[in-house]
Amino acid sequence: MTTAGARPDLSHLDAIDLQALRLGAQVMVHKAELAARPRVELFFRGLQLTVDEELARRRRGAEEGALPPPGPHGPHALPPHATPPLTAPEDVAAAAAAAAAASAASAAARTSAATAQAGPAAANAQAGGETAAGGSAASLSPGAADDRRLTAEYLDLLAANPRLSAAVRDACHALRDGLRPDA
Repeated sequence: MTTAGARPDLSHLDAIDLQALRLGAQVMVHKAELAARPRVELFFRGLQLTVDEELARRRRGAEEGALPPPGPHGPHALPPHATPPLTAPEDVAAAAAAAAAASAASAAARTSAATAQAGPAAANAQAGGETAAGGSAASLSPGAADDRRLTAEYLDLLAANPRLSAAVRDACHALRDGLRPDA
């Protein structure tokens, strides 16, 4: 599941809004983990990394003099309690790979534990056989359409939060409108 553009444009958000969006994405990662939806989890992890990249870009720009220096309330200011973003593109790529590996391992562990708990019928279903209810195992696993729907619901939850700025809520609406199936 991806958005219509390669990466969302977050340049219009100030640093505090970026931190709010990152925190919202972090919460949605947790919700997706609890729901055992790794594709949704990876979408929101990707959003977290995109925010980190934008914050790192701004820091590099400020260090190089391309952006005005961060002020206490300027568009590029970070709140004092903010988690520092990743600082190098190599770090972003490494973090994305680690997040994907951790997500895959977590999903495999949950599936393995569920199979062990459910017994042989579930193992047969997971292997692609018929289920006890007569349906195929493929009909039991959530599909891409369900993942898009859940991702859209999670983005709607963020967009409906009145404590977030209008700019963050608009960014969530734009992300939701840009959801499309994988090519």
